[in-house]
Amino acid sequence: MKAALLCLCAPVLAAVAQAVPSAAEPFELRRVRLLDGPFKERQELHRTGLVGQLEPDRLLFGFRKTAGLPQPAGVTAGYGGWDSGFIAGHYGGHYLSAAARMYAATGDASFRDKADYLVKVLAECQAKLGGGYLSAFPADKFDQLEKNPHKASVPYYTIHKIMAGLLDVYACCGNAQALDVAERMSDYFAARFAKLTPEQIEAILRTDYTGNPVNEFGGMAEALSDLYRLAAQRSDADAERHLRFAALFNRAWLVEPLLQGQDRLDGLHGNTHMAQACGLARYTCASGDARAGRAAEAFWNFVTRDHAFAIGGNAFDEKLRAARTEVAGAGDAALSPKTAETCNTHNLLKLARSLFEREPKAAYADFMELALYNHILASIAPDTGHVTYFTPLRPGDFRTYLDSSYCCQGTGIENTARFGESIYFHRNDTLWVNLYIPSTLDWRERGLKVRLETRYPEDGRIRLTFEADAPATATVNLRLPAWIDGAVGLAVNGEEQSVSSNPGGYLPVTRRWQSGDSIELTLPLSLRVRPSMDDPATVSLFYGPVVLAGELGRDGMPASDIAGKDAHVNAPAWPTPVFVCESPARAARSVEPVPGAPLTFAADLVNQADRSVARVRLSPLYRVHHQRFAVYWKVVAPAQKKADQKAAAPDEVLLFTYFRDNGQAGVCLCQSADGVAFTPLNGDKPIFTPPAWPGQNLTRDASVLYRDGLFRMVWTSHWKGRVFGYAESTNLVDWSEPRQIAPFPASLPSLDQPENVWAPELHWDALKRDYFVLFSSTTRRERSDGDGSDNKGDNTSPYDNRIYITRTPDGRTYSDARLFFDQGFSGIDAVMRWDEAGARWVMVMKCSRDIGVKQMPGRNLRLTFTGPDLEHPAFTPVSAPIAGNYSPMFSNPDPRKSMAEGQSLIRYRDTWWLYWDEPAGNGMQAARSPDLENWTHVKAASFPKKAQHGTAFLAPKRAVGWLSGMHP
Repeated sequence: MKAALLCLCAPVLAAVAQAVPSAAEPFELRRVRLLDGPFKERQELHRTGLVGQLEPDRLLFGFRKTAGLPQPAGVTAGYGGWDSGFIAGHYGGHYLSAAARMYAATGDASFRDKADYLVKVLAECQAKLGGGYLSAFPADKFDQLEKNPHKASVPYYTIHKIMAGLLDVYACCGNAQALDVAERMSDYFAARFAKLTPEQIEAILRTDYTGNPVNEFGGMAEALSDLYRLAAQRSDADAERHLRFAALFNRAWLVEPLLQGQDRLDGLHGNTHMAQACGLARYTCASGDARAGRAAEAFWNFVTRDHAFAIGGNAFDEKLRAARTEVAGAGDAALSPKTAETCNTHNLLKLARSLFEREPKAAYADFMELALYNHILASIAPDTGHVTYFTPLRPGDFRTYLDSSYCCQGTGIENTARFGESIYFHRNDTLWVNLYIPSTLDWRERGLKVRLETRYPEDGRIRLTFEADAPATATVNLRLPAWIDGAVGLAVNGEEQSVSSNPGGYLPVTRRWQSGDSIELTLPLSLRVRPSMDDPATVSLFYGPVVLAGELGRDGMPASDIAGKDAHVNAPAWPTPVFVCESPARAARSVEPVPGAPLTFAADLVNQADRSVARVRLSPLYRVHHQRFAVYWKVVAPAQKKADQKAAAPDEVLLFTYFRDNGQAGVCLCQSADGVAFTPLNGDKPIFTPPAWPGQNLTRDASVLYRDGLFRMVWTSHWKGRVFGYAESTNLVDWSEPRQIAPFPASLPSLDQPENVWAPELHWDALKRDYFVLFSSTTRRERSDGDGSDNKGDNTSPYDNRIYITRTPDGRTYSDARLFFDQGFSGIDAVMRWDEAGARWVMVMKCSRDIGVKQMPGRNLRLTFTGPDLEHPAFTPVSAPIAGNYSPMFSNPDPRKSMAEGQSLIRYRDTWWLYWDEPAGNGMQAARSPDLENWTHVKAASFPKKAQHGTAFLAPKRAVGWLSGMHP
């Protein structure tokens, strides 16, 4: 059965690979000491308070009870809460890590002594239990898990914490017995797995179903990979057995989608999978398995880019939601008192640290700074040291500080001892300075000692001074945060240096260092506005690296905010004032510094209930405790100013492209002043003719977009080709050299092969700050409407038209197309417009066939809507055919000619206008609506003779003032 266990690992990751040297190495924690500042304050608060006062014998209570060992006199219970039930023993594991690291970080030997005592007793418990098993609950928990994984607890979660704690005691305190106990635990559990079938193992380790899985196994791969490295350093001849066991926990269902760039995180329990990603990263550091590293990096990118709040934390009620869901979600994806679980960020910081070892990128250090200052530091009460489970991000909520041993209490007691572990990394003669936390470093490999002094982020000046045993050459890489906007100052030994700013990178300083040398780095600190991912009108405010929180007082709060994790999760929403200004980007203009109070600001906001002015004080979130607060602010425009701006807006010209003769004659243009009557321009002659490309030269379905002084046009250039055309112009007459764009990659899956590119539509995405092209492609599918017909183009054909999207920053280079819309019917000629009033995209498509519907004569234009994030669209159900008598004549018996197509949608002068072509021969038609729901056919609409398939677009009058000269 052992062979089956190893075979199951093979498709996931190689069981053992050749480790490669780290690109950057962390320093031992004992080589870094914090200096005065907020991190040192919280560390000392825990050293002398919350962590320092925990009693080892109470932490050991469950272990002794399980092993049948007597309790010391006076010890009658453990620490209650989850440590006495749900995840019994986890708190002792966390304490081993906290104590070992606190000893390394501060030199306080009392923590080493307590850790040694815990290890001694745990070894006694393990010996009494026999066979290597060790936990604070009986082994039958694992029997239950193996028999029915969906009706068990989470025993491996606790095993991970215990093993990780033992390894920290060995690494930080030199306690060899701790490594012995951890190795025996590994061997015991590996033997259990060796008795299971591959199917049982898969069931036990499958956690990608919605919600909090009952078989959460934590970072077992992380602990086992670290155990392998430590055992190998101790010359264990069979250390690789631990690495083979670690590979078992790196599951294909998690790894493969990540390697393929698929974000399947929606609905998953956050911390379950954060820990697994940490396991992937530690595994690749130990084994050199590049696939594990790429999967861990993909996971980190997905979470930190598309699932994170402004503070760097993530998750709604412990769950990850759809990508780029931040503030506009509903139901369990809405901001509430249950956002941003602290454990998640604790693990993401460990993940970033491991990824930095593999590839020292500034992006990882940028995240470390964001998450440490704005979530981890902010999760610790500065008076008591109590920590939080959630950081509530619904404006007006308040924190609850934990009164018992929940999971985030466990990671919380570790966090302060870890503050020094990511400030510095090194490799050979290179030093990376990642975090500007006041500290000292013993870089004994180069014979150098470094002292970093600063009041950052109160002040942007950072000073490093050096002591050298002897002059030594080295490169010091100083991180330049991605958020900086302005000149960076650098002086070496007091002499100003000429430097170029490289936000999101490093500034290298190389010289032969000797005692007394210094570096002075000055970073430009300023206020900035960060729009949320899914609602640009909701923003957070930053000063340098720190998010500013509004201090909203204690009204309506309980007498004590120290309680259980869920004590106040049902607290009602609290009214919060809003910023009133012309645009969200200008919100920071009303924020003023408070004289004599560093990192303190004030702003006049408006109470929405009575429009009264509210003076709000703003400080870094890590300073704002025991009161209501807000880090997200709604920005609304002044009512009067909005009306004035609308009245003063420059007149826009409504233009309309069209083709005749099947698109071979070129693109024609007409103009309308009222949306009804369209007058041909340029003598009704083409303003653009097809280029001489091989094959069919068409200019059908031309879509034009005006932005930043440039007209950009895309069009259908071939009936069968998987390409579309692109050109640009400053005046709609003189066009650039046309180019063909191939949005599909060269190789595609064999099924559902797209055959062509039809009806491309060019748009600007204000959220992503780039352009995108929406287009249709014919696809042959393996399905039938039931009559066996295979006549392409009719309403019973197995051919479908699906909607794809490709992105471009400039119209010239494009991303690979991806499927954008496919909901079980054939849709083509899709057009989209931004609905500003509804903060959504509206799409109109020609539905040529519903599944099971053999004819759709007449009304076949349908609507669907989605939010602003087109990377992760969530379409509403497709509407019934658009209301109104918009296709008055359908006498043709051929259903293919009894429908509307080539539609175009635009909002012009406070009215939605819909234009379309009728193959039945009725010419171009029009309908209008005030609200996208109630449509009226415009019988008076007129277009140039034989015009087909047009696209409406707007251009400022100043850009097309010459149009009058193009009239016939």
